[in-house]
Amino acid sequence: MVGTHALAFSGTSRHVFGADLIEDVGLWDSALSEGEAIAVHATASDPALGYDLGEANQLFGLHSAGTGQLAIGPYIWNNASDLTTPLGIPTALPGGAVALRLDDAGTGVLGVPEPCSLALLGLGALGLAARRRTRR
Repeated sequence: MVGTHALAFSGTSRHVFGADLIEDVGLWDSALSEGEAIAVHATASDPALGYDLGEANQLFGLHSAGTGQLAIGPYIWNNASDLTTPLGIPTALPGGAVALRLDDAGTGVLGVPEPCSLALLGLGALGLAARRRTRR
């Protein structure tokens, strides 16, 4: 294909008769950096993320834009700099955050878990129920 520079795969590989099979294949119209190429597979195989090619591509778009915010699953992703984590490998940080360094300059994206609003609503309902019970 003219203009297609990168081929990548992700997803859970299946083991059949001693051979691993590629589950997902993606084509990009521009070359992936080394960090992005590693991250395609690493974000798919990471049990906490399990990102498909589209979600990985959204992270790459956020990184290349240099600004903005992106919500995927339980994480809010922002651009980050001065990362010293392994290139292309999602790395758990204290507090539940995940760092993903995408280039040799130490820039990438940082995912911070968003508060679970359903749990907060549940706690509020429990508080109201307890208050009502103590008034009786």
